[in-house]
Amino acid sequence: MVKIYETQKKDIVRLIQNTKGRFFSLVAIIIIGVAFFVGVSGSSYIMGKNVDAYADNTNLKDITIYSNYGFDDEDVDAISQMSQVDKAEGSKFVDVLASNSRMSKVTRVHSYDANNEINQFVLKEGRLPQNENEVVCESGTEMTDLFAVGDEITISRPEHDLSDFLNVEKVKVVGLVDTPLYINETKETSTLSNQYIATYMYIPSDAFSMDYFTEINVLTKQGKSLYAFSDAYKEYCAEVKEDIQDLGIVQSKHRRDTIIEQAKEKYQEGYEEYRDALREFNDGIKDGEKQLEDAEDELASGKEQIASGKQTLIDSQNTLNEQISLNQATLDEKQNELNQAKAKLEDGKKQLDVHADEISQAKNLVNVYDTLGSIKSRLPEEDKDLSDDPQYQELLEQLKKFSEFLPPDSNLNDGKILVSTVASIIDKAQAKIIEEAGMSIDEIRAKIKEYDDGLAQYEQGMTQVISGQSQLDAAYQQLEATRSSSQSQIDSGWAEIKNNTSKINEGETSLEEGKQTLEEQRQTGQQKLNEAKEKLDKAKQDIEDLEKAKWTVLDRTQHYGMETYSGTVDQMAAIGNIFPVFFFLVSALVCLTTMTRMIDEERGQIGILRALGYTQFQCAFKYLFYAFSATLIGCIIGSIIGTLTFPKIIYESWKMLYIEPDMHLYIPFHLIIIATISFLIVMCFTTYYVCHQSMKEVPSQLLRPASPKLGKSTFIEHIGFIWNHLSFTWKVTVRNLLRYKRRLIMTVIGVGGCSALMVIGFGIRDSINQMVKLQFTDITHYDGSAKINAEISSEDKKTLIEKVNADKEAASNLTAVSYTGIVTFNDEEETVLTQVFENNAEIEQLYTLRTRKGHQPIPLTDEGIIISEKLSEDLNIHTGDTVTIESKKGIRKKVQVSGICEMYIQHYAFISKPLYEKLFDTTLEDDTMFITCSTDDSTHLQKMLANDSHIDSISFYDVTLENFNQMVSTLNYIIIILIVSSMALAFVVLGNLMNINISERQREIATLKVLGFRKKEVQSYVYKENNVLTLLGAVAGLPLGIAIHHWIMRELQFSYVMYGVDVMPLSLFLSVILTATFGIFVNLLMRKKLSAIAMVESLKSVE
Repeated sequence: MVKIYETQKKDIVRLIQNTKGRFFSLVAIIIIGVAFFVGVSGSSYIMGKNVDAYADNTNLKDITIYSNYGFDDEDVDAISQMSQVDKAEGSKFVDVLASNSRMSKVTRVHSYDANNEINQFVLKEGRLPQNENEVVCESGTEMTDLFAVGDEITISRPEHDLSDFLNVEKVKVVGLVDTPLYINETKETSTLSNQYIATYMYIPSDAFSMDYFTEINVLTKQGKSLYAFSDAYKEYCAEVKEDIQDLGIVQSKHRRDTIIEQAKEKYQEGYEEYRDALREFNDGIKDGEKQLEDAEDELASGKEQIASGKQTLIDSQNTLNEQISLNQATLDEKQNELNQAKAKLEDGKKQLDVHADEISQAKNLVNVYDTLGSIKSRLPEEDKDLSDDPQYQELLEQLKKFSEFLPPDSNLNDGKILVSTVASIIDKAQAKIIEEAGMSIDEIRAKIKEYDDGLAQYEQGMTQVISGQSQLDAAYQQLEATRSSSQSQIDSGWAEIKNNTSKINEGETSLEEGKQTLEEQRQTGQQKLNEAKEKLDKAKQDIEDLEKAKWTVLDRTQHYGMETYSGTVDQMAAIGNIFPVFFFLVSALVCLTTMTRMIDEERGQIGILRALGYTQFQCAFKYLFYAFSATLIGCIIGSIIGTLTFPKIIYESWKMLYIEPDMHLYIPFHLIIIATISFLIVMCFTTYYVCHQSMKEVPSQLLRPASPKLGKSTFIEHIGFIWNHLSFTWKVTVRNLLRYKRRLIMTVIGVGGCSALMVIGFGIRDSINQMVKLQFTDITHYDGSAKINAEISSEDKKTLIEKVNADKEAASNLTAVSYTGIVTFNDEEETVLTQVFENNAEIEQLYTLRTRKGHQPIPLTDEGIIISEKLSEDLNIHTGDTVTIESKKGIRKKVQVSGICEMYIQHYAFISKPLYEKLFDTTLEDDTMFITCSTDDSTHLQKMLANDSHIDSISFYDVTLENFNQMVSTLNYIIIILIVSSMALAFVVLGNLMNINISERQREIATLKVLGFRKKEVQSYVYKENNVLTLLGAVAGLPLGIAIHHWIMRELQFSYVMYGVDVMPLSLFLSVILTATFGIFVNLLMRKKLSAIAMVESLKSVE
């Protein structure tokens, strides 16, 4: 061990203090590089470890076994006894449609047994089910609309065979759970026409009507001790799977033999039931025919009784009509007489009414005349003055009331009023009354009497007429009552006849219906018997044709949920293997440049130490310690920051797509060690190498500064029209750039690396955004599809299409054939969505089929099929190759590939209907409705389709788009981290290089100040070089970033998804602008350091 002198310790401390800006820049670069490398590269490891621990804690199955004949307890016991099996449990599941008032979802129903240990779930809300009518459902995330606690759910199956699997149709949600079995939001395809499973639920095992297990779940003895996403785990499971496959050959054969025996017994029972049913059918037909004959006899007897009753009622009606007519005529005659008498009286009354006013006046005159006479008779016989006699004042007052008949000169108010005067006045008044009447008072009285006698005769006659009318009305009423009573009896008879006739008609109708029903029953019964016979024959044939028993054995990572999560972990690992490594290399390169330049600056110090007798190692030690300490500090801090920040952000981001457990921090020691050792080796080796190269010179040479680079004419100087137009500072800038080529190259590489990192980050974002836009805007032109029930009639299908067209949310729809099948090429196969169209006009309504490069249209012909580009890549298929495709019924035929189309999501195969029918020798009925919506919100339309009994399932792209948007949002968070980290690195790199550049050129800058350069001129002198280098580096990083981006996007692709590889011009522009902006910002930060350089530096001796 080399002895370190006290002076060397002080020298090391002094070196760090004097170059603390460079030291901390070096530490910052290492921190960023290590943090990004450890954090991003470790994210996949931490994601995998958390989910692996989650799976182990819930005893997620290591292996799942499926069989085409199911399993029994004997199979479970046989697997349990295997040497590498820790536990095996049988389980059941069935795919159903689960519906409530809010939604209808394809749901996988799993059996729940409290005693089972494998595939446990985590209760998030509510409680566990306690009977077969209670379930627990998926908890999911806030982004998903799922069943809630308290929901009443109706369960059904499109095949109407629910009772074959479950004993219940209605259940209640009592709890919500999470399980690693369904760790991702999207799930695998179901057994219901290959529709995707939307959610899951657990129901007690007693609710299942099946007497067999649909799967066996296995926990291995070493599974938990291995990392589930490692090759070691997969290799271990592969060995166990191989042993299980060997066992399955024996067990599955035994199971098949048992099923065959049971099927034969069931066939025999069915055959006996068929014979009994045939006997019952024939007896039933005979009984029905006898009942119809008896009914015909009863109807004939009833018809005779009705005919006799009708004649009796007709005779009674005629007799009643005659009696009523006779009595009516008599009453009508009397009514006429009474009307005549009444008319005569009315005529007399009219004549009396003519004189009524005249008689009324005459009566008034007579009344006045008599009153005057009465007054006169009460006058005293003595002719005396009455004005003072109170006894006669009343008479005078009474007389005054008849002032209109009194003479004008009568004065009964003033003066003396004699009896004779009053008598004279009364006589004159009476005379005036007789004069006005024109007749004597007796004639008036006679005329009044004549009128009163006529009026009395009229009233007496009217009284007689009213009495006669009352008697006549009573007679009419009596006649009507008699008629009504008799008619009611007759009507009742007719009603009874009508009722009996109706009964006869109903009887005849019933008889006809009975005959028709009997005939239908005869035909239906015969048809059912024939169908039963056919089923028996088919069952017998099926028993003879039963396929070979086979077990399908899958490990945990082959399950859909873990498979997709494993793909995500692999994606993050791919990013971690590419992006951080490149990040790491840029950081290491900049650090190497920094140390190289610093040692070059320190050559004088090295020369002094060498002259004093220090060994090479002793001279290099302080620089090694300087690099070592900066590296170690940076690695420690970077490891802490990277471990605590990046994995947490990335892990939480993926929760948009996956139902992950809460994150536990797993420290990626292997990555920390790799990063630390790599940086230490690079930094220490470089430092020692540069020191060693410097110390090859003798101390006397080291004490002198290195010879400056010789100035040479540049190639630009020979281009007159450019060089002659450059200012002095620009000419100096060009010469300096080309003079110090190493600095030029290292700066361009460092800045270009940062620019490339930003291009990669922006490019990944562009690729994902392009994928969604291209797939759902440019290529696909419909918004959803609905699977039509295979048993629908032509009329019902027409009505269904009209109903959809009438909905305001539907713009158009088109029917075609769509199903999920298999495409095989060179012994490799993929599941594809196969769609069959009549012609190009149909397919053009739904898709734009084109090549990805050049966007050349691809027509659908009868010569071959068109497949998606991702499918062609996965199976290495080219245009003109012959592949094997699967029909709707599972028949496989070879066909040529006529085109490969641009498609970013899902594997597709398009085939024309004429080619399909020719290839598979069959005809096709359209089974899928493709719908284009007129609005963004198609909730009403989707609900209407979901509730239609003729629709088996619906699939709208709003859900798919939501899932992809969630994925884009998740990746955007990660991309933002990458971009921000790249920006930080660019800033630190530019700052460090700028700082080194200024430190190296202090004497030169001081000399410029001595020569009279102003402050801005000095800054421009330095900044121009930095700006040019920054711009060159930013532009140079573009092609490198594009190339690496293409490679990364190929590595990130997973099954069924293809990303775009184009980087948008805006992203390239932003990468250059951001890098240039950092360069300008660094220039501003360095202004203080430039200003601090004293002119005296130019006077210091270089020797």
